[in-house]
Amino acid sequence: MVTKETSEKDNHITLPIEGMTCASCVSHVEKALQGVPGVSGVSVNLGTEKASLEYSSGDAPVDQLRQAVADAGYKVATTKTTLNISGMTC
Repeated sequence: MVTKETSEKDNHITLPIEGMTCASCVSHVEKALQGVPGVSGVSVNLGTEKASLEYSSGDAPVDQLRQAVADAGYKVATTKTTLNISGMTC
């Protein structure tokens, strides 16, 4: 699940990262994410398996962030959500 927060000062996004096992993994993920245009700050936590990012105004380039993580040899975890919708008649 990708968590996105916006405020007047900074834009933040949190990505769950799969496959990290050591401090070197953290460094690889941080370096990969820092290379994405618009990203101004990255903090990766091995214990929580999450990357917290700050980025410039506008939409977070989630597809680019996922690709950067994949190129570094890791994966952004995703969750599947099923919604039941009632009341539709057509």
